Amino acid sequence: MLKYILKRLFLSVIVIILTTTILYLVSYTAMLKNYALASSYKEGFNMAWDYYKLYVKNIIVNGDFGYSTAYRKDIVELIAHKIPVTLKINVIAFLVYVPVGITLGVISAYYKDSLLDRVISYITLSLVSIPIFIWIFILILVIGYTFMWLPPIYSQVKPGFIGGITIYIIPVTALSIEPISRFTRLIRAELVNFFNTEAHLLLKVKGLTKLQIILRHQLRNAIIAIYPEFNSTFITVLIGSFIVEKYYSVQGVSKLFFDSMLKKFAYGNYVSIDIELFAAISLFYISYITIAALLVDISFSLLDPRIVIYKK
Repeated sequence: MLKYILKRLFLSVIVIILTTTILYLVSYTAMLKNYALASSYKEGFNMAWDYYKLYVKNIIVNGDFGYSTAYRKDIVELIAHKIPVTLKINVIAFLVYVPVGITLGVISAYYKDSLLDRVISYITLSLVSIPIFIWIFILILVIGYTFMWLPPIYSQVKPGFIGGITIYIIPVTALSIEPISRFTRLIRAELVNFFNTEAHLLLKVKGLTKLQIILRHQLRNAIIAIYPEFNSTFITVLIGSFIVEKYYSVQGVSKLFFDSMLKKFAYGNYVSIDIELFAAISLFYISYITIAALLVDISFSLLDPRIVIYKK
């Protein structure tokens, strides 16, 4: 296992380095050519490569990720204040959509072919087809502005403990609706398939109730079967949080990301790219996703010892 972890870590580092290098060089070359600071893309690439070598040297020698020209602050200090907000929204959403989706899947399977099962199935089928960026608009307009039940933007924080919680309800809900529908349908399908097996009949003969069979025996197997979906869903939600944070005015990492790329000059259509900030945020997200994928693979094998993801 240790050998496998070290191998995956090495490959993850290679992926992170290659991806951030490509992003840095491409964005810097495009900016130099856009400002006519380079006569050709080849010249712009050579200049970008020189800047990149200095950038990497400063990181390795001084631990310095650069200075943001857009915010006029140290990049590490700037991102460090934004990361907790982004992580909090995504972690809370994960702690919501996983247990809720699994619970609804169990209920739907237990009451198979009943009115409740059909209602849950129709609702989840409808909700899963609506993307996250549509949900955030619906929730902001309906709950935030029309009925004014919750703050329509993140910055409108109400005083007290409850007020601090309410600002997370809209973004977390927008991020959780589609994953809840997905996990509900997956868990239900896994459990219903088991009902048609001889193992289910044997457990019934032993005197176990339907609920006991689900909770004691089949639920764990169903979770293992859909476990690879955890990683892909988490990445999908993380990408969706870009839009949610943007339109709910969340002061998280995604705001820094958009600000680092999409600031236009007043006198023209030139786009000012804050290269160091853009590279640092890209490094954060790429590292976040690759580490999450590694943790999912490791926990997958720990969840079920029969699954071998590495060679001894």
